[in-house]
Formats: sequence, structure tokens, C-alpha cells
Amino acid sequence: MIKLINLEWMKFRKNSVVQMLLWIFIIFFPTLIFVGKEESLTANNPLLKSGVFFNFPTVWDWLGYDGNWMVFFALGFLVVYTISIEISYKTMRQNIITGLTRTEFFLAKLYIVLIFVLIATVLYAITGFTIGWFHSADPSFAEAMDNDWAIPRFALMSLTYLLFAMFIGFAIKNSGLAVLTYLSYGILLEPMIRWLGHAQIVEEGISKNLYPMNAAEDLMPMPFYQITQNMPNSDGAILLLSYKEAAVTSGVYCVIFLGLTYYIFLKRDM
Repeated sequence: MIKLINLEWMKFRKNSVVQMLLWIFIIFFPTLIFVGKEESLTANNPLLKSGVFFNFPTVWDWLGYDGNWMVFFALGFLVVYTISIEISYKTMRQNIITGLTRTEFFLAKLYIVLIFVLIATVLYAITGFTIGWFHSADPSFAEAMDNDWAIPRFALMSLTYLLFAMFIGFAIKNSGLAVLTYLSYGILLEPMIRWLGHAQIVEEGISKNLYPMNAAEDLMPMPFYQITQNMPNSDGAILLLSYKEAAVTSGVYCVIFLGLTYYIFLKRDM
């Protein structure tokens, strides 16, 4: 495992795109939440008093929502890029010709995904605990951990996004098209399928929320929406999956993405 991780590090450690995306994530993920201190966002809005962004336990929700976007864009883009560029430039073929098996090459990419998940989760935990501790009136460890399993939910959310990115990277040979497909599906295509397709065909209910990116997003949703969790809106539609439903659905998709990716890679003509 160490050998494969070191090989990936040697290949991409000087890549400017990889460096830029990693620094964007490391710098902006812990700091985006401080936008909440801007008076223009909190003035005359009782739901947006600055303390809600930084106190236990709500800091976990707001920081997790920031991380939802940062993991999808920065780390997801990074995973798609590092896989698809190797296919486009034939370095994947060269690695296999010079000694790696297909399984080893696949495992190298999977290990990097798991490392990104670990880095993101540790950063989330440290940032959330630090911000909450210094902004809460009477902080305690028990209060900090009263967060509905926020840290494991964040890890599973990150894993779902990055395994989907890994699937796209292996499935689409052209690096530019792979990145475009990944971003387009999460931002445009899935919401269009859910709201313009599924919602018009299937009776309103939970099924519209069981798509992969939505399930992952519902692990760390916009905190305002949590007050409506499992409650139908005026049209009878359920806005969010519960945390348990989102976790189970995301876990199933992780297995599906991993299995499909490995199958596609084994069958691909080098």
C-alpha cells in the first residue's frame, strides 16, 4: 500500500493543478464559515445571528455545509483530473506495462481517494472543534460531540462524492469531458432528472431524493432545511432524507460506484 501511495505522490507532487486544488481546499474550507461574521448577512435576521455559525452544536452543521461544496468541487475535481489525465496521456498504460497490475493501479487510485477523505474529515473535525470551543459560552466535550454523528456523516459524504468522481474518471477517457461530466451531473443533470423528470412521473415521496448526489448532500444539508427534515412541503414533497436514510443510501451508492469502476477498468482496452 505504501509503495502505491508513494508512486501516486511522485507522479503528481509537482503538478500545478493538483497543488492549486489542494491549497484551495485547505485554505478555504476552514475559513468560508467566517463569512457569517459579515454584518450584512446577520443584520435583522434572527436565524442568522453570528453565534449560530460558530457555537456548539450548530457550528458542525454550517461547517459541514461549507465542506459539502468544497469536497464536491475541489477534491472531486482533483480525483477526476488525476485519473482521467493518466488515461488521456497513456501513463496508465505505461504503468501497467512497466510492472503494475491492473488491480494495483486501481488500488493506488482508491488509496488516494481514502486519503483525501481522511484529510477532509480530520480538517473538518479539528476546525469544527476549535471554532466551537472558542466561541461557545461554556464549552464542554459532551456539548461538542452532541452533533448527530456529524464527523462520520461528513466522512461518508466525502467518500460518496469522491467514489463518484473516481467512477467518472475511469469511465470517460477524455480528461476535459470527464471533468465536465462530473460537474454537470452534480450541478445540473441530477437536479433536472429529479425535478423535471422523476417528480412529474412518480407520485411525490421519498424516491425523488434517492439519487446519489442528493443522498450525499443530505448528509450535510443547508442547516435551514433541517427544520423541515422528513416533513412534506405544501406540494406533499419531502425535502430531505433523514440522516439515517441518507447514510444508508450513500453507503449503497459507494458500493455500486466502487464495483462499477473496477468492472469498467478490468474490461477496458488499454
